[in-house]
Amino acid sequence: MIIQSITIENFRSFYGEQTIELESNGKRNTSFIYAQNGVGKTNFLNAILWCLHGTFSKGFNIPDDILNWAAKAAGRKTYHVSLYFEEEGKNYRVVRSGGDISNFKVFTIEDGNNVPWPGNPSLFINNILPKDMAPYFIIDAEGGDLAVNQKGLISIEKSIHDILGFTVAGKTLVDLRLVKKEIRSELVRIDKGSELSILEKKIQDFDDEIARDTKNLNDNRLALSNYDKELEIVEGKVFNSDVEQIKQLKRQHDQAKLDKTRFEGKVRTLEVEKIDLIKRFSWVAFADRLDDKVLDFIDEKEFQGKLPAPFDVSLVEDILNRQKCICGTPIITDTDAYKNIKSLIGTATDTNVTNRIHSARSRLTAIKTRWCA
Repeated sequence: MIIQSITIENFRSFYGEQTIELESNGKRNTSFIYAQNGVGKTNFLNAILWCLHGTFSKGFNIPDDILNWAAKAAGRKTYHVSLYFEEEGKNYRVVRSGGDISNFKVFTIEDGNNVPWPGNPSLFINNILPKDMAPYFIIDAEGGDLAVNQKGLISIEKSIHDILGFTVAGKTLVDLRLVKKEIRSELVRIDKGSELSILEKKIQDFDDEIARDTKNLNDNRLALSNYDKELEIVEGKVFNSDVEQIKQLKRQHDQAKLDKTRFEGKVRTLEVEKIDLIKRFSWVAFADRLDDKVLDFIDEKEFQGKLPAPFDVSLVEDILNRQKCICGTPIITDTDAYKNIKSLIGTATDTNVTNRIHSARSRLTAIKTRWCA
């Protein structure tokens, strides 16, 4: 349904015949109605609702007093609302009258002419916008003030829900759950005893349990919100009291909050410094063990049982390759002298290993001297 225009005659604050054109363009199809309070915005909204279904919004005041007072003083006894709309590419006109003359008609617009709808007009409108669903699309936001609880305290959460339309959405969900529940109950009744009906019954039981738990959760949240608000009010009264002892407690309370904030800041700073120190110097923590562990290991393991220089591996291998001792005596392969000299390789020092060990020991000694002195 795309509403094109509304003509209102002698309906509440609308005296005489007033026509309001609405934007129905495909791309720019939004109209804003701006006016001060008390000039007829709520009356305009309820004129649409009344024209379609003969009902009014919940917050509509004095629904029995519809005829404009000036029109009544002028001797008029009826009021009318005519609504033009488009539905699935066709144009229609709905007219409802009240007062001394009460009727309701629907017309199709064909070549500029109003052709009466041949069927039941109420059923036709209800098929387009059901009466029970109309309040979800035609919403009276005039009563959208801040909601209060039973104790008169403002409920911010509930007010935000109302203003944003969550309350309407919640009611829609409730209605849909009821419809779903009725359909499941009907399935169970028709197909009683079958596997499908048993499963539907279990699903419905679970849904009921979820609904109860959700309601309890929302009630608890609302109660907590109210308690927090009450606590805030009580604390405000206490801290604003003229009693000197309470004033002193408030000063201590405020100072404690400042101290807490300051100490929390210090803790965060120290944590950052600690992480930085760990990244830079954590390896130093192991330097203290180098003397007894690493250096002693090098002294005892790498040199124990080794022939000192110049009886190193290079010298022994050179004698064997030349087959001549350093004194000039020939060394014949497979002789006892050859075998004795070759056996020295197992106990002679390797100069390459020795150099690496000395280098490592020198570095470790320097680290220990620097960080463990």
